[in-house]
Amino acid sequence: MAPRVRQLIAGHAGDAQVVVLRSRHAARRYVAGVATPGSAASPAVAAGEEHH
Repeated sequence: MAPRVRQLIAGHAGDAQVVVLRSRHAARRYVAGVATPGSAASPAVAAGEEHH
C-alpha cells in the first residue's frame, strides 16, 4: 500500500515533506522532537525513519 500512498501524495501534494515512521518507537521519538519548544522536525534520519 505504501507505493500507492506515495504516488497519491506525489500527485496531489508533490512539494509535501513526507516522513515514514516504521515503528511506534520511531513515531514517539519523532513526535517528541517536534513537540519540543524551539525545535523543528529533525533533519537527521534516525533508525526506522525515512525522509522523502
